[in-house]
Amino acid sequence: MRVVYSDESGVGNIKKEPLTVVAALVINVDRDWDDIERDLNLIRLRAPDYLLESKRSLKGKKFYSLLRKDAEADERGLDETVKLQIARQAEDAKQILNQILAVLIKYRIAVFYGAVDRQGLINYQKRPNVSVEEKTTTPYDLAFSECLGRVDSAAWTFTNERLLWIADRSDKEREPATKSGLEFYRSTQVTAIPKQLGKVEDIGRISIADTIYFGNSSESIALQLADVCCSTITNYLLEQLYGWTYCATDFYMVIRRQVMNDGAPVVLQV
Repeated sequence: MRVVYSDESGVGNIKKEPLTVVAALVINVDRDWDDIERDLNLIRLRAPDYLLESKRSLKGKKFYSLLRKDAEADERGLDETVKLQIARQAEDAKQILNQILAVLIKYRIAVFYGAVDRQGLINYQKRPNVSVEEKTTTPYDLAFSECLGRVDSAAWTFTNERLLWIADRSDKEREPATKSGLEFYRSTQVTAIPKQLGKVEDIGRISIADTIYFGNSSESIALQLADVCCSTITNYLLEQLYGWTYCATDFYMVIRRQVMNDGAPVVLQV
């Protein structure tokens, strides 16, 4: 059985988070889960408390905020003692990050993502003749649809089983949006076929199970892995496309071969 674990970023303040990303991992739980869980729990137990969310969870934002603080220490004019402490903590963060991301390589975990430029979507929705449906689409809706479509298309090539999808329960608003996003994707598969191809049978069937389930990342080490992966992809894109300092490029290169749509353009980027 294969299970998809997903997480999202870029749903807060648009100035601080100009990019919305939904990232998904596909894990063969029958074959690999016991080993993956063991490896991740060992990493988590060995990590210093200051690198964990609430002293218990692996959190990408924790790692990258510390790395960014270290990279900008000189610009902030911090005391040398403070800079040394931050540098030591940043070194710990790098080691833990490398260990977490190495799990993706070790178990050949496939990664997919959808990314949407939030201001680009706003600009697009201001254009004349944009449908009501397009005007009400959120960056999360679009990023989720992009990610879902890529997982679905790839799944057809390696399994006849339906994939179980588990998303991080970030807030109550996105739960219905995620479920409706799955139904919308399923319903639009027929219209996605070019007319010149004629009628295609069974196009309404997709590889994802009938509903999407939700879990708390604090209770799921798999969702914590998805969170770290999503942060790595998001911060890498912010560095490459927006010129921001997030110190994620080297870590993205660790998992690049596992990212199935590496190099895909950001939707509606301006």
